[in-house]
Amino acid sequence: MRITVTFIVCIAFSSCNPNWENEVVEEVLKMEEIYAETQRTGDFEKQGSLHSDEYSYIDVSGKKVTKEALDFRRDDDLMTSIGLITTEQDIIPLSPSLAISRGRQEGLSIYYGGIPRIEPTRYMAVWRKESEGWKILVDQVTPIINREISRPVIGKPENFHEFEGRFQLKTSHSLDVELKFVRDTLRLIIPKTLEEGIKFLPTYNNTYFSKERPWELKFHTTDSITLNSWGQLSNGIRIE
Repeated sequence: MRITVTFIVCIAFSSCNPNWENEVVEEVLKMEEIYAETQRTGDFEKQGSLHSDEYSYIDVSGKKVTKEALDFRRDDDLMTSIGLITTEQDIIPLSPSLAISRGRQEGLSIYYGGIPRIEPTRYMAVWRKESEGWKILVDQVTPIINREISRPVIGKPENFHEFEGRFQLKTSHSLDVELKFVRDTLRLIIPKTLEEGIKFLPTYNNTYFSKERPWELKFHTTDSITLNSWGQLSNGIRIE
């Protein structure tokens, strides 16, 4: 049976200090505020000192960045976060020397001394208590994307009801869907799965758009359609 050193230390420490979890939460919360302040002020030296030597980062584009590469990036783009606000913070203590933190951040990011960028994100980080104190071992950020997109909506076509019926989409496994006119919208219904349906409104050239999701539904004829779901095209034909 393998027992890790961290586990042994945790048991020994917790037996002497039953409040170690609360202490970890308090300490990491303080470190999160210190780190956020380096982001607001652009104190890259202090920011870099809070990264473990083994640090790695997953940025908004999904790229893995090492400590050395991130230090170089910050020296190059001079990113600061004006008015940075952190909410929904959650600290999960794993041991007296290890914790996960996560939360939501909003603020105006400035690059190269003036180029603005607003992009609310969620972050997750692993903090480790080392000889010099708490440091970030790994972290990553995920942009919060508003998928409701505005499109011009034309008047209801006279032949709206002609588009109703059952269609089969040529997906990885053929999928039967139903198109139904409900309260001035065309609904794409998946029987027994999505009974309420996705609402579509007419935009142009027999193309319908959903504000709920970035989906488009195009009619080539009343019997032939293409569903564009997140950029992936699925052709379909009428079966009823």
